[in-house]
Amino acid sequence: MSRKMAASLLVAANAVGCQFPRPADVPDKPDAQPMDAPENVMITAGPDNAATTGPFVSFSFAAVEGTPNCSFDGAPPLPCASPIERSLPAGIHTFTVQAEDSRGVVDREMRTWTVACAPRAPGANSLGLFHFDEPDGVQSLRNEIATTPSSDGWLGIDPGDTMADPMRTDAGRFGRGLMFLELMHEATVVPNREITTLDQHALSLWFLPQRPAAGSWGLAMAARSAPVFRFSYDLFYFRDLDLSSHVYWNISALDSEGTATYSEVIKVEVDPTRWHHVVVSYAPGTVATLWVDGSPHDAAQPTMFTGSVNPATLRVGRVLDRGPFTIDEVALESQPASLASIRAEWCPVVP
Repeated sequence: MSRKMAASLLVAANAVGCQFPRPADVPDKPDAQPMDAPENVMITAGPDNAATTGPFVSFSFAAVEGTPNCSFDGAPPLPCASPIERSLPAGIHTFTVQAEDSRGVVDREMRTWTVACAPRAPGANSLGLFHFDEPDGVQSLRNEIATTPSSDGWLGIDPGDTMADPMRTDAGRFGRGLMFLELMHEATVVPNREITTLDQHALSLWFLPQRPAAGSWGLAMAARSAPVFRFSYDLFYFRDLDLSSHVYWNISALDSEGTATYSEVIKVEVDPTRWHHVVVSYAPGTVATLWVDGSPHDAAQPTMFTGSVNPATLRVGRVLDRGPFTIDEVALESQPASLASIRAEWCPVVP
């Protein structure tokens, strides 16, 4: 007799008050926890049901018996340890943890909540913050940290010259953004004219490459030291001749005669069809770090330069044959990036 038939006969017999012995091939192990059984799995920390959080979440849990298995958004459960952490895209998400006790009873607990992603907000260490949400025809770039209009940036190299202006687009990462199409397109980002020197800092932006048919393309951002060019770095995206795509951070230090005393290149491969979150974090005498989509990539050696960087020279634009691309949410901080700050801002983009 099949298990399905045995179970059907047992149900029918019970319905008319008959008592039959339980068939031997009907399993006696329950596949769910009885109503009066003690909980085997408990979520002890993490977003509550119906809560709204940022993109980074952490769940802590405990199992009295068995190996915990975890699942996000209905994926197959896998063995896991507490706490479990994830950076998630915007939207509704679920987290499930389960474990099987010595009787074969599987206990589960699930949470459902919403992740909300938003552009960066000004903070205590903010020096420059550009959302690029101005309407078409506006030459200036609003600095959300600015105390006077002179702290704003502008399209192009010169406020009065529109030949090198990038295009404004509604398809930014959050709201509007800037699209760089032509070879000479450039935007001048002036975090604060009152700041003449800056040592430790973090510079961040979102960018979207537009995949070309062939060739090498990208973006470039540079800061120069003051009062002489003793320290410089260039952050750029480059589509190599083999059609692989990378973010590069090229860091160099020169002595007073222009001889290189330090040089470092950090290179990270990226998907050329998606938005990426990029942060460069620097402090004199420490290891420089390039963060790409929430992951750190350190320089091989400490930066030996101990001077300061002049943020008033900060520009974004095309270099050589690089581009097209779109950027959004450029920010400059007076402190190096921390793991907590990266987690708060890095919001994955669904392909």
